[in-house]
Amino acid sequence: MPTLYELSADLMYILDLSEKEGSEESLEQAMQEIQGSIEHKAESIGKLVKEMQRLAETRKKEAQRMTRRSKIAENAAERAMNYLQENMTLCGMKSLETVSFKFSRCRNSQSPVTIEDHLVPDEYKTETVQMKIDKDRIRKELEAGTVLPFATLQERGENLRIT
Repeated sequence: MPTLYELSADLMYILDLSEKEGSEESLEQAMQEIQGSIEHKAESIGKLVKEMQRLAETRKKEAQRMTRRSKIAENAAERAMNYLQENMTLCGMKSLETVSFKFSRCRNSQSPVTIEDHLVPDEYKTETVQMKIDKDRIRKELEAGTVLPFATLQERGENLRIT
């Protein structure tokens, strides 16, 4: 029977493998090689799953934080550009050249259009139809015993929960 240290080392090895791109086969092989009885393997795999779930959640939160910070930087850059454009307009400058940059006020490629939807006549509208399959209705009818030639009810699967 492996020692706690050996199981911990196995767990750390698997965690390291899971960090690498394209290491699914290596990860699978390492999990199969964990020493010990099925209970010990289940314990080790449970710890691995919980650690990977915590890591994934931490990374999601960090990604959200970085996305917010990225948006803040984008907004600041846009405000700075607007500030410079307004000042160039006030000074009547079409262009400005510095050591590192050349700024030019240019006309947009198209004029913006403001549309009041409720006033637009039908001749300026196009109709689009979007079909959606009602899977819940199909499932309910199949479960009730209705034969539908376009659908079959699959055997209900199972999943593993760690509590």
